[in-house]
Amino acid sequence: MRFIDIHNHMCWGLDDGSQSLEETNKCLQSCVKEHIERVIFTPHYCEREDTVMSMTFMKHRLQECIDLAKQYGIQGYCGCEFLLNTDFAKSLPKKQMLTLAGSDYVLCEFSCRNELGDEFMVEERLYELILAGYVPIIAHIERYFPQKLDIERIQRWVELGCYLQINASSICGCFGKTCQKHAKKLLHRNLCHFIASDAHHDAGRRQMMFQAAYKEALKICGEDVCDCLCYRNPLHVVHHEELETDYFGHKKSRFFHL
Repeated sequence: MRFIDIHNHMCWGLDDGSQSLEETNKCLQSCVKEHIERVIFTPHYCEREDTVMSMTFMKHRLQECIDLAKQYGIQGYCGCEFLLNTDFAKSLPKKQMLTLAGSDYVLCEFSCRNELGDEFMVEERLYELILAGYVPIIAHIERYFPQKLDIERIQRWVELGCYLQINASSICGCFGKTCQKHAKKLLHRNLCHFIASDAHHDAGRRQMMFQAAYKEALKICGEDVCDCLCYRNPLHVVHHEELETDYFGHKKSRFFHL
């Protein structure tokens, strides 16, 4: 087993993830134990007027993490987890957010604490991102539905041109039975293109859990698909290539192609 992580919060002092250089070192040690060969560092980024942290500082810290990862034999890359809040569109003309490893792929999220709201709010923001030339990867897709998954709506996001990521910790049940059930249902329905760690710390429920999640996903998807979710598709992102989607029934709408 070998893995590439496209979603984590291991860069210290940037968000609610690692809070110290020492903790980041421990997280990278965990990466080695988990057989993670490459990491795209993705601190939270939210466009708003009271944003304190500058993009210059974020890029500097990301480079420090990339340099640090080399000491562990891990290839690191820049990225961010971009919150599609009400002000997100201000970042588009400024090219403010960091794409994954310099590609057109953008890891994006909505608030998990609130209901997704009407379709205009969610679909319109995803559509604006696509119109600006980006390819959305929606983070932790299993966490947006506190009760029942809206499979039809998720499928529409895929048809629009979005890709879907599930957290390893959700597959392992660290966010409760409902979230675990959602994650496994999405795997059963082939509505997943990536498994990633979303690791925030070196211990607890938000640590690296790739090997455990892989073993659980293996029971549902089989080895070839699991390798695609955990390694090959992330590698395609790093190389700025199209993803493998034959397994997922991934069909973009005619409107997206236009």
